[in-house]
Amino acid sequence: MSNILDLSSRFIDLEDRKTEKENEIKRLKTEVEELSSKMYDIGKHISELFSSNDLTSIKIRGRLLYIHRQAWAKPKDKDLERACKILKEIGMGWLVEEKVNTHTISAHIRECEAQDKPIPERFNEAFDVNEVFSIRSRKA
Repeated sequence: MSNILDLSSRFIDLEDRKTEKENEIKRLKTEVEELSSKMYDIGKHISELFSSNDLTSIKIRGRLLYIHRQAWAKPKDKDLERACKILKEIGMGWLVEEKVNTHTISAHIRECEAQDKPIPERFNEAFDVNEVFSIRSRKA
């Protein structure tokens, strides 16, 4: 009988510890979301300051703060059928799956930009391409 009581007591201790850790994870996730939101807000302000001061990066506290640019493509008016049809017509049918994968298309657009390859005009009939800027850092 003492074995079952010992094991049961140990189980309850572990369950209590697990619950504490789960609550800690929830608290940390909330904290990370708050930090991300603050970083986003400050990053927008830094981007504006970079732009108004003709800066692309600065070194601060052993880090390089810089503007990171990425192009993201998505079907215009969420019209996937039209987007797939046009991709096939312009020789980009290999990007078409059962549904359009905007990550894959966006990566292809970034590759074309990096290689100075033109994007067919018809692509713009089905997709909006927006630039997304964010602030990133790395050790300098």
